[in-house]
Amino acid sequence: MSTDARNETVDLRHAYAAMYYFLETQHGRVPSDELAIMLGYMALLPDGRPADVGAWADWLDAVDRARTDADGIKFGLGQQK
Repeated sequence: MSTDARNETVDLRHAYAAMYYFLETQHGRVPSDELAIMLGYMALLPDGRPADVGAWADWLDAVDRARTDADGIKFGLGQQK
């Protein structure tokens, strides 16, 4: 991972958008029905809320988990708590 000018904090809303754009890019590279459905749920409505109201709560849970595990973040299938 490179450390450059992007190594700064972002607010939750911008981090959510970054995650969405990342997943959207991945879907463009490797189309997947499951990912398309997830992106649909995560898409923001005109009022700024996700199409699936649970998506924001899930996002906040993930943020809390990342903050809690900040010193020992591990990624990989099957490593979910």
